[in-house]
Amino acid sequence: MLALRLVLRWKRWKGTFTDFCHHVRHHLGIPWGRTTLSFILDLHGVRTPKRRPGRSPDEKALRRQFETFFAGAQWVGDGSLIPIEVLGYRFVFNLELMTDAYSSAYTGFDVRDHEDSQAVVSAFNHSLHTTGDPPLALLLDPQPSNLTPEVYDILGPNLLIPATPGRPENNAMAESFFGTLECELLDRRTLRTLAEARMEVFRYIEGWYNPRRRHSSLGYLSPAKFEAKYWPEAEEELGGQAYLPAYPQGLLAGLASAPLQAAPGPAALPSMSSAPAPKLPAPSR
Repeated sequence: MLALRLVLRWKRWKGTFTDFCHHVRHHLGIPWGRTTLSFILDLHGVRTPKRRPGRSPDEKALRRQFETFFAGAQWVGDGSLIPIEVLGYRFVFNLELMTDAYSSAYTGFDVRDHEDSQAVVSAFNHSLHTTGDPPLALLLDPQPSNLTPEVYDILGPNLLIPATPGRPENNAMAESFFGTLECELLDRRTLRTLAEARMEVFRYIEGWYNPRRRHSSLGYLSPAKFEAKYWPEAEEELGGQAYLPAYPQGLLAGLASAPLQAAPGPAALPSMSSAPAPKLPAPSR
């Protein structure tokens, strides 16, 4: 019965499928994701998902060939839109990320109204604060906002690598993270302010993704543990968690006891720490 109700509602729906998924989860309170909804609508013949064409021979040849040999050699930067809901209206903001290609650790980010060169500069400076050193090379999309004099200035003598147009596999690490972030954070709660978006992305990356989330490509280690395995000095310098803290100790301590909030459905992610610390007020739902 529930599936049939969703099918009827989809027939009357005037927006996009992404907005419909958001409506089902956050307004109807049904904790089903995009894949489940797509399967139900396809099964009843009311929506046929677009099928991606098969990979070309050169794409297959490049698959899983992205390799670096030590932390800090190359960072990959990219931006994506994240939704925020205010008084029933949905807005989007840009999330700019920097990731270390060696360990998949996310070293810095920026949240603002739109993607521009200042977003890249801010995320890069955040990464410098996190790691202490710039990379030997930085890979970015070849769009004009990523190739401005400001971006070249922050890199100095280091190399800026424009990604090949039409080849998303060039920055697959960033694209993969955006999908993971949507599944594990954005689908589980509604962000209501830009400040809340910054806070929740910070808590997710620094409290869960970098120090705890395991990756099959890293031998089922977290990015922090993977770096510590091959770079023991980092674990000693940063108290056992590579790439922490990314912000001053006072801010990290203030976030330490605030667990990630999840919408009804799958279990919430673990809290960041069991150590006592000042508590933040619970976010409004």
